[in-house]
Amino acid sequence: MTSKKIKNRILVAGSQSFIEDKLRDLVKDVDQDSVRYFYGDELDIEGFFEYTSSIPLFYEQNIAVLKHAEDLKEKLKNEILEGLSKIEANFVILTFLDEKPVEENYKKFKESFNIIIEPKRSFNAQMIQQYFKDEGLIVGVDTAKYIFEMCNKDPMILKNELEKIKIFYNYEKPRSDEEIISLVSFSRSESIYQFIKNFFSKDLNKTLAIFKVIVDDGESVERIFYELSRHIVSLSFYIISPSLVTEYTYTIHNYKDYINRWSKNEVAELVELIAEIDLFLKTGRETYLSGLYRIIYTLLKKD
Repeated sequence: MTSKKIKNRILVAGSQSFIEDKLRDLVKDVDQDSVRYFYGDELDIEGFFEYTSSIPLFYEQNIAVLKHAEDLKEKLKNEILEGLSKIEANFVILTFLDEKPVEENYKKFKESFNIIIEPKRSFNAQMIQQYFKDEGLIVGVDTAKYIFEMCNKDPMILKNELEKIKIFYNYEKPRSDEEIISLVSFSRSESIYQFIKNFFSKDLNKTLAIFKVIVDDGESVERIFYELSRHIVSLSFYIISPSLVTEYTYTIHNYKDYINRWSKNEVAELVELIAEIDLFLKTGRETYLSGLYRIIYTLLKKD
C-alpha cells in the first residue's frame, strides 16, 4: 500500500528482497554517483544532514538512502523527521527491514513520507518455477512450493539458494527434483530433517538437543513449526492411505517406519494439537517457540 505524500520522501518497509528490488527501481534512472548510502546502526547524523541539505553540483538532486532505519533510536528518528521538514529539494529514502510490516507502525512518517509497504508474501508456483527455468532448471509445482517454504517465503533467500544450485550444476543437469531439494541450505535442512526424524522416533532427549542447536543457530522457528506440522499431517494421511501422500521417496520410506511407532490415535492427537496451536498463533495467544515445545513434550506421554 502507498500513501501519496511528498514525491522525494519515500519510506520502504519489508523483507530484504523487497527493499533491494524497490531501491533498484527507485534509483534506476539516476546517476549512481548522486546516490549516497547511510546505515542506521552507524549513522553519522551530521554527515547525513550535510548531504541531504547540500546543493547538487553535478546532478539534478542528491539522493540519500538510509538503510536499516529500524536500528535507529526513537530520538534519532525524531531528529531526522524534524531536520528533513526544513529541507525540500533533495531526495531521501528510508528503509526498514520488517518481515511483517503494517503502515500503522510508521504513522509518525505519514505526514511527510510516501510509505511503501511490502504486500503479504504468498506462494506463486509459476514465479518460483520461472526462477529455475531462467537458469535452465525445470522443477515441478510441488517442488517449487517446498523450496519456497524452505526459504521462509523470502525471494532473496530463494535467489541465493538458486545461485548455489546453478554453480553446482554448471556442467550437468540434476537427475531429479529430490536432488535439487537436497542442495537447498543443506546443513540447516539436514538439522531440521534430523530433528523431525528423532521426533517421530520418539527420542525426546535427541529431539530437544537438536532443536536447541538449530534455534541457537538462528533458524526460523516458524519454518521448523511448518516443517514438523506438514510431516505430522502427511503422516496422518499416510496412515489412512499411502496414495493420499505425494511426498518424496526418502520421506515415504521414513513414513513406513514411523507408522510402526505411532498409532492412529496418537497422530490424530498431534493433528488436533497443531490445529489448536495454529488458532492460538493467529489470535496472539501462542508463539511458534512455545507451540513447538508443546508438540515436542507430547513425547513424554508416548513410550
